[in-house]
Amino acid sequence: RSSDLLGSFGDNELSPECLDGAQSFLKDDGVSIPSEYTSFLAPISSSKLYNEVRTCREKDRDPEAQFEMPYVVRLHNFHQLSEPQPCFTFCHPNKDAVIDSRSEEH
Repeated sequence: RSSDLLGSFGDNELSPECLDGAQSFLKDDGVSIPSEYTSFLAPISSSKLYNEVRTCREKDRDPEAQFEMPYVVRLHNFHQLSEPQPCFTFCHPNKDAVIDSRSEEH
């Protein structure tokens, strides 16, 4: 399933690397599903999320470290501060001469 491969952020499960690596098995007229995906980001404010993250402090780490960790959450009580903006897009099959799945757009 593509949703399992894409993960919650579209790149956190090595989707570009896996699909680029499997590309050699795709016929010249083959179609990759998904053929393109874009992740979007938007700034938000959530006192509930802030308070929950604040309690995740680990003893041997910087007191603010938990605020620098990415979290996957289903938001209910939040305020979106601005419109979502595209972060990066991946297209498959990747026809670049040299495949670099780390680039932001290909």
